[in-house]
Amino acid sequence: MKIILASAGALALTAAVVAGQTTPAAATAPAAAAAAPATFNTYTAPGIMFGAWMDTTPGRDTPVALNQRLGFNLSLVHLSENLPIDFNNPPPTQLLDQTYTDAILYLSVIPATTPDAITDTQIDDLAKQLGGYTTNGRTVILRLGAEMNGNWQPYGQLPVAFKAFWLRVWTAVRAIPANVPPATGRGGVSFLWAPNPMGNS
Repeated sequence: MKIILASAGALALTAAVVAGQTTPAAATAPAAAAAAPATFNTYTAPGIMFGAWMDTTPGRDTPVALNQRLGFNLSLVHLSENLPIDFNNPPPTQLLDQTYTDAILYLSVIPATTPDAITDTQIDDLAKQLGGYTTNGRTVILRLGAEMNGNWQPYGQLPVAFKAFWLRVWTAVRAIPANVPPATGRGGVSFLWAPNPMGNS
């Protein structure tokens, strides 16, 4: 499991690998931790948000179980998917809905090919998917093509093509009104630039 810490003011994220249990343990925290919609974990207040990148494979861990173990609700929950989207295997956002909180969806979208091979239709599919989340009130942080400076990614170390791809995605996503973050408060889709510090090695 990874712990995600985010600046509530700037939405600047960092993730650190931590040793810990990834399978659900018996809940020792009060059951009320995730029993009702939360209002305390919105990112409009100053401070640091606490989130998790967990193994959500069926039978492993869930945001509800982790909230119960922690005794408080996560502010961000990480999920991931490839692009093109596999409609038969979407990210399990129902696990986030089951928390009955306003936790932010921290979504990694990983291109499965080179940037110029991703079609406009495939990008539109992603934009519409994100619009479904935001229309239903879920704030999204989109971690698009992370580690793009690494030679281990099919889209890595292709800066000109990756920039053009990023702009295509940004344009499609922002064309859906619900995806546009408001001037104040939470909502919409925020983009996260996520290079790897070892990308040039």
